[in-house]
Amino acid sequence: MSGTVLPQNILISELSKINQAYPRIEKVLIVPDYQTGHQILEYVVRSGVSWINFTIATPTSLAIDLVEDEIISNNLELLSADINLIVVDTIFNSLSSSQVLTYFEKHPVNKGMIEALVRSISDLRICGISSKNIQQHSFVSPKKANDLTLLLAEYEKVLKKQKFIDTAELLNMALERVSTVTDKEKKFVVPHRFYLRGIVRTFVEKIASENMIVVAEDSAIGLVEPSDAWTVKEKAENLNAYSDSQRLKWLFDHDNPPKAFHDSSIEIFSAVGERNEIREVLRRIAKEKIKVDETELIYTDSGKYLDLIYFLCEKLGIPATFSNGISFNITRAGRALMNFLFWIKEDFREIHLRRILDSGTLKIKSEDEDNSESVFALGHLLRISGVGWGRERHSQILSQKIEESKKYRHEADDDELKGGNYYTRERKIKSYERLLNICTSLLTLIPNNDEEGKINFSKLCAGLLEFLNKYVKILDEYDAFFVARAKEIFSQLGTYLQEDMAFEEALGKLITIISNIRIKPSVPKPGCLHVAHYKSGARSGRTHTFIVGLDEGKFPERVMQDPVLLDEERKNLHSELELSQEKLHKNVYEMAALIASLRGKVRFSYSTYDAREERKTFPSSLLLQVFRIKEGNPNADYNEMQLALSQPVAFSGTGVNLDQTDWWLNKLVDGVSLKDGMGIVKEYFPGLKEGLFAAERRASDDFSEYDGKVTVKGSDVDPRENKNLVMSCSMIEMIARCPFAYFLKHLLLIYKPEEVEKDMTLWLSPAQRGTLLHEVFKLYAEQMCKESKSIGFDKQKKVVLDILDKTVQEFKEEIPPPSDVVFQSEFTQLKRDAEVFLKINERLETSPVMWEVSFGDNDETRASISLGDGTKISLRGRIDRIDKARESEYHVWDYKTGSSFGFDEKHYINGGTQIQHILYAEAAVKILQSVDKNAKVTRSGYILPTERGTKDGKGGILQKDVALKVKGQEALRIIFDIVKSGTFMRNVKNEGCNLCDYSEICDGESSQNQIKQKLGNEKNTKLQLWIRLKEYE
Repeated sequence: MSGTVLPQNILISELSKINQAYPRIEKVLIVPDYQTGHQILEYVVRSGVSWINFTIATPTSLAIDLVEDEIISNNLELLSADINLIVVDTIFNSLSSSQVLTYFEKHPVNKGMIEALVRSISDLRICGISSKNIQQHSFVSPKKANDLTLLLAEYEKVLKKQKFIDTAELLNMALERVSTVTDKEKKFVVPHRFYLRGIVRTFVEKIASENMIVVAEDSAIGLVEPSDAWTVKEKAENLNAYSDSQRLKWLFDHDNPPKAFHDSSIEIFSAVGERNEIREVLRRIAKEKIKVDETELIYTDSGKYLDLIYFLCEKLGIPATFSNGISFNITRAGRALMNFLFWIKEDFREIHLRRILDSGTLKIKSEDEDNSESVFALGHLLRISGVGWGRERHSQILSQKIEESKKYRHEADDDELKGGNYYTRERKIKSYERLLNICTSLLTLIPNNDEEGKINFSKLCAGLLEFLNKYVKILDEYDAFFVARAKEIFSQLGTYLQEDMAFEEALGKLITIISNIRIKPSVPKPGCLHVAHYKSGARSGRTHTFIVGLDEGKFPERVMQDPVLLDEERKNLHSELELSQEKLHKNVYEMAALIASLRGKVRFSYSTYDAREERKTFPSSLLLQVFRIKEGNPNADYNEMQLALSQPVAFSGTGVNLDQTDWWLNKLVDGVSLKDGMGIVKEYFPGLKEGLFAAERRASDDFSEYDGKVTVKGSDVDPRENKNLVMSCSMIEMIARCPFAYFLKHLLLIYKPEEVEKDMTLWLSPAQRGTLLHEVFKLYAEQMCKESKSIGFDKQKKVVLDILDKTVQEFKEEIPPPSDVVFQSEFTQLKRDAEVFLKINERLETSPVMWEVSFGDNDETRASISLGDGTKISLRGRIDRIDKARESEYHVWDYKTGSSFGFDEKHYINGGTQIQHILYAEAAVKILQSVDKNAKVTRSGYILPTERGTKDGKGGILQKDVALKVKGQEALRIIFDIVKSGTFMRNVKNEGCNLCDYSEICDGESSQNQIKQKLGNEKNTKLQLWIRLKEYE
């Protein structure tokens, strides 16, 4: 890695001196973690000094070295942070369930509370406080004191029982083993800003003894050092400065810094939002031709910046290392596992399994294994299968689909067998079988809940381990890192938690712990930009540093009192328990000391806008101090800083093009104004050009192909000419309601995938409910026809309720209700609707002679419907009910089990959207005349057999005068003229649009207004057909 040798900061200078003073003596550098130690020693090397006989250690590693034999011989296990979280969570839930806790309450989501308890228990134990010596009078509430004592005592029991040792126990064991005779041939080097408290500090002091060397670091002049910093015996603060960036150590002592150099070693900029802020950082690196491995990017807020930096670097091909690692969800294996966990948690909702299939992460063995496209197709097949959710439904529905497909294949005629349909169906059967095999295999990994809703946690962890081992592809090093860490966690958890656990609690624990996995934390590497949080940054010794996120909302970050141990309680309990104000001061001090340690060029930035909260943001007070140092003006205020800074960087920056977005914006921006780039956009993007032209045409008052004007052949689309085209009532009414929807569904054959969504408040969808009631009404009619004589209402009620009960149970097996409460509620409503149906039956004063009469399924049963002008159409459908009124006189009825919206007595055909009664009446005549030559239909209409059918909750009958069928025939001719003319416009009224499958691709109110405008233009002759149709009420 090439780089410029910078003036040493104080830490590196002091380490160089120690190395020269003790070249042959082993020197142990004690640091918070190995990464920090490696960075410091590499910085030493970059400064031109070797680090002979230096080793790196942490307090924990030193303690383990001392007691490793005892750990092994007693089969002890060091408690990781992840497992510690689960231990405390389990203890809290157990004590809460036993109702022994009186202060801390269990809530549906306890993540924040558990994390706070883990911190508090650790703080107490590090300060030597246990359940036996905790001072209960130190708390603001006796109940709180009692609860914490119970939690500590149970924690101690669990550690002993499970043979776990936490950091406090490890250090206590090590303290007993520290030799009283100091090894004078070993020096222990401690950076003076390595903050330690309690027994950790005691252990370091004892193991180092007289051989401890506290090495000075750059400090924040003007700020009081945190109380747990180490004391430097001979602190040699370098009060010289050779650049403005070196003057930053006087950040909080702006009255005494050396004179400003104005050498551009400090820069400040602002940007509109964090994304633009990071893009500007990368632009400046590119513009100034800075090598990425000479650059460190330091951020303040992990949540706002970490993933953003990663994804931008990934997109732009910039190699980067991350000191604190990155989120697990950047890995495909991580996303696959999380989707698998959510699949289990949310009652096996198919969308989560579909996401795994779509990602291509799942290992699938089959004869078509190399065909990745077929694997992705399984996700679509699962989506349209109707599985929806539920462990049993996967097997049940997919098996049903296989049988349906095999039946279709078996019943296919010779023409189909010779054509491609057979082979398409054969492939579909294989795909369904493959999908069923995958679902069955995955479901066997997950243990069933018991009757109390509990799951065996150990078996669940074993199943997740098998999922990772057998089913998850490892596609890169990030996947490998994640899988290894996740497997380690599941192994530990499965061993620790053997008992059954509440299902929601178990999945909540696992999701929380997996979410905390960080991927590949790394030291700086050659050829890579290094990214670090300010609490772990500025150790790389690089010549260029960017510090982002210096707005008032991100730094200094808000530090609240610990919700478990309040500051007042901490003061009373132990002098070394850290208070909230001490944490806040330490954060500010650490940032100031970090800045003081930097050499080279330093750039500071902040975001001026919070997109999530849609508000302006303002610079941190720290940034004002930086500005004062930069300008050499200790009295500068915020107004002066804002005037001195250029405009916040928005979506175009310094003129450097990171990608196509920058190229376009830099071409279009002229100073502060935006050029008209429409011409060049149209030139380079023909698709956008066509789209813009379409928008212009839609906005005009001319009816064009962009509004639904299509050139068609009547012999193809008009059922009066195309005798192979068999219409249904719903198809005809769809044309009258929205020709555009008809065009998409029945001419282009575009279908919205059928997805079954689980609603915890709903058992049956409106369509399923209607199917159930139709089945009940049909079975009831069949039963009544078998009766030799009429029976009273009470007996009728018993018959219909018995039929309802049996039918409901059948539906319940196929469609499991979300809960018994929801089921009972809907079942009760169905019973009331059945009674409404019976009362309407009495009002009809007729008896059904035919029910569920299907016609038009083949050439022989098609109904030929006359349109009154010599033309005819073929019709198919299903008549719910035909009643006999008197000799050769019949009534035709259709059940409407939903609301009566759109149905009333004053409209006969309602602009063509209610025409079923006319068509079914004529079809019924042809069907009846096969058994009664003189049959005629004298009444036709709709039965509303449910409480929802009418406002009074009594249901109703809407009968239509069949003598007015000529009016319907005229409307029908216009409907088919609309189709023949290719006038497939959108609906003008917002009626039924919320139930339309195509509402998401329709512009809604905007498109309706455009069509209204075009209807007012008399030149649009084809639209006159629509106007004429709507005149038919």
